[in-house]
Amino acid sequence: LEKHHATLEERLDYLEKALGDSSDKHTRELEVLKAAHQKVAAEHKSKEQSHGQVADRLTQLQREKEDLHARHLSLGERVDYLEKLLVESAEKHTQEIEKFKAKHAKDLDASASKMQSHHAGLQERLEYLESKIGDSAAKFTKELSNMHAKMQELHGKLQDEKNHREEKLLHITGHIRDQVSGEQKTREEQHASIE
Repeated sequence: LEKHHATLEERLDYLEKALGDSSDKHTRELEVLKAAHQKVAAEHKSKEQSHGQVADRLTQLQREKEDLHARHLSLGERVDYLEKLLVESAEKHTQEIEKFKAKHAKDLDASASKMQSHHAGLQERLEYLESKIGDSAAKFTKELSNMHAKMQELHGKLQDEKNHREEKLLHITGHIRDQVSGEQKTREEQHASIE
């Protein structure tokens, strides 16, 4: 029994040791599992937040799409309204232009008749003025020709007078030069005789 008892004690030690080792191993595995669980929980929370942000953005985009759609519908209505106004305005302007053309044609006919009678009076006055201007131009040409001839005659006389004075000046200058030369010669002779 003792032998068996020792074996029982050994077996108990062995079992305690195995259980202790197993407990330590389980504790380590439990810590690893807790850490893995926390990591997964954090990732799950992050993904939930990200999913929430994506959902918010999706909602915002949906609202923007609805706003654009509503504006697009109102834009179409506005274009239809503008087209209607444009057609009405074009029709109104066409009618006014036709009225203006008819009035203009009537006024033009009346004005043409008035101008026809006025033109006859103007024609006579123009012919009278042309004859007076023609007479005046002929008279002016004749006077201009006479004045030109007189100026040429005067120019000739001035040229003759200029030539005559230049000759006289040359003659007087030559005479003075001769006198000065003669007096100089006389002084030199007197001066030579005094020495």
